[in-house]
Amino acid sequence: LLFVFIVLSQSVAFAGDNKSSCCCKDRCLCTPDKHCGCYGLKNKLTNSSTPRIDETVCDVNIQNSGGSGVVIYAENGLGVALSAKHVVTHSGGANIGNITSKNGNNYKFSVMAYHRSEDLVAIWFNYNEDKKPVKARLATTTPEGNSNIWKIGYPIDSGRKIDVKTGRYINRNGFHGMMHTTAYVNSGDSGGGFFNDNGEL
Repeated sequence: LLFVFIVLSQSVAFAGDNKSSCCCKDRCLCTPDKHCGCYGLKNKLTNSSTPRIDETVCDVNIQNSGGSGVVIYAENGLGVALSAKHVVTHSGGANIGNITSKNGNNYKFSVMAYHRSEDLVAIWFNYNEDKKPVKARLATTTPEGNSNIWKIGYPIDSGRKIDVKTGRYINRNGFHGMMHTTAYVNSGDSGGGFFNDNGEL
């Protein structure tokens, strides 16, 4: 699920006010304001080698425009990420840019395809195996109403550093099936992802 315009509200805490109180350890994510919570509980992702979901979200930069993106494919040196179309189209016509992962790996990307009517773009990039990006697992069902949700992106107000907010999924009955959630979204988050408690996009 890619977001562009979302109903804004306050972030909420799931598992206490700091990471030490988060019972899931390696599956714990914390927001900048010290709200922490677990993901992957239903799938019991207890293996410490399991990639964290925030590693699938990248900082997207193209000319004078920027936003976020989520890697959905990474095999045999080819990576594909999704972002918001306006992140790319606001660049003044450029179709080549850079994405940077949470761990600092940088990849040059090209635009693969735009969605005709929705604010969605697919971008592709090459990578070396020693810098293989982490890809997101895709959800196969729509979240239930009032279920936990995680927003991850690179907003401008964080200095384009990765930012995690927690909230609740409300519905998708808005304009063009727009998702309504209580997770706070800011400029620069466009193209980032919403994840459920299973760690699925």
